[in-house]
Amino acid sequence: MALALKKVDYQRVLIDTANKPDWYMRDVNPHGTVPTLQVRAGPGRGDGVIITDSEQACAFIDDKAHSVQLGFAEEIVPELAPKNLDEHQKQRLNDVIGGVFPAFAACVKNTEEAKVDELAVVLESKLTALNDYLVENKPSMFLCGDTPTTHDCNLAPKLYHLRVVGSHLPAKKIRIPEKCAALSQYIRDIEAHPAFQETCYPEAVVMAGWSKFL
Repeated sequence: MALALKKVDYQRVLIDTANKPDWYMRDVNPHGTVPTLQVRAGPGRGDGVIITDSEQACAFIDDKAHSVQLGFAEEIVPELAPKNLDEHQKQRLNDVIGGVFPAFAACVKNTEEAKVDELAVVLESKLTALNDYLVENKPSMFLCGDTPTTHDCNLAPKLYHLRVVGSHLPAKKIRIPEKCAALSQYIRDIEAHPAFQETCYPEAVVMAGWSKFL
């Protein structure tokens, strides 16, 4: 999503996380996690770089891509890093975003029926905290204003996974609470953004990625 927002040419390669290719584990990311940003060596790119942390990848893209060439003209692309947050606000936002995916993953990976409700309550608390942040940030459309930032690029795919898996596996009780109206609206807005639409992968790919836990 960050690549699309910065108008960078890129090649997307989908990795089957249930059956990771040898070349990916050997040459790209021995840890096997996704996503991974790989910038190949070449003119103007130095020796190349591989970044396996999505937040760091977004920051790298934002730092390196300042403009795009359009014919004979050059277009300056906007920075994705928000400028209106102090250190306390940044930390709070990171905490709010960071709590969602681990709670969601715990629900997906759980194999004990007795723990379903307990884990669902934890996830609901994390989603409620995110909803509260969005309510406080109104009338902004996204996390830090009316245009997506690196924080939105970090959060949007996680919420997409949550929404898709939850809709396919109702027994896991993974859902956006009805009381979280601001969060539901945020999901509609971010998923409607052209950069999300350009880089989003099909629901079947999401489900395949979690298949070993289902």
